Amino acid sequence: MRPDLLTLASNLAAHEERFALVTVVRREPPSSARVGDVAVVTETGDYYGWVGGGCTRSTVLREARRAIADGEPRLLSLSPEPDGIQRPGMFALPMTCESGGTVEIYVEPVLPVARLLLFGSSPAVRVLARIGHAMGYRVEVVDPDADKASFPEAERVSQTIVTDAVPRGAHVLVATMGERDLDAISA
Repeated sequence: MRPDLLTLASNLAAHEERFALVTVVRREPPSSARVGDVAVVTETGDYYGWVGGGCTRSTVLREARRAIADGEPRLLSLSPEPDGIQRPGMFALPMTCESGGTVEIYVEPVLPVARLLLFGSSPAVRVLARIGHAMGYRVEVVDPDADKASFPEAERVSQTIVTDAVPRGAHVLVATMGERDLDAISA
């Protein structure tokens, strides 16, 4: 993979942006793509890299955005005769170039780690923090009475509720026992 694409993918992941890594895994001439060619496609449709020319670009862009949306990887086969390709797990799609050739492309969505934002420090919140952590969630706790010692599983413990406290895509639970519910809900 090109170093600039590795840097881009690393930066997108660090900023919790959703994107797809797209890699050519097989080709039959005269396709212009080569095995190992890579592209990065963002959720907004920005396309960096190369996995073939104009014949593959629109299909790869569409399928990468679908993979990002549903979180499922996919193996694409772009061929002049897609009906002849019948393999489990393979999406057979038409190659739009007249020149022919076949290219198989693996599309892997890269999504941020699921987050669980818990408002409160009740026993229910403590249990949910442990469960969330065990399930692979990135756990954050917000409550004036919360401290890191009470929530060792939490990645972050904050005593103040800030406006826009909820990260994009986070699962939220308000269990402040009626003591700051409206503030938590507003945030």
